[in-house]
Amino acid sequence: MTSTIANLMDQVLELAKEATDREFAAALVQLLNGADEFTLYRAAHDDRPLGLYVIEREARAHCEDFAARQIPDDTVPSFDWIGDDEDDDPWELVAAFDGTDQTTGYSVTPLTVSLAYDPAGDQ
Repeated sequence: MTSTIANLMDQVLELAKEATDREFAAALVQLLNGADEFTLYRAAHDDRPLGLYVIEREARAHCEDFAARQIPDDTVPSFDWIGDDEDDDPWELVAAFDGTDQTTGYSVTPLTVSLAYDPAGDQ
């Protein structure tokens, strides 16, 4: 193992020890236990990426914060997410105010990330 990888692993282990968020800690443990792939969550607005997150809740918070900034100050929206748990399709943020639901253009998409290329993987 090169010193760069060893240093990175040391940093990840330190983060895992300090992690107070269970989802974040679980993702780190999964990687440290040799998982071949893991899930990241991409926050986006109209297909323009805003950020990648290990925790889905954080990706959603990013979208909700940005959407709230675009709504007039005198309006109090109620946010909801529309999607399918069985699928890797994006979850879409909907804002409800003044008795109507409106799409916001914000979405969170789960992305499966492989740690290495598997030549026999998709045959």
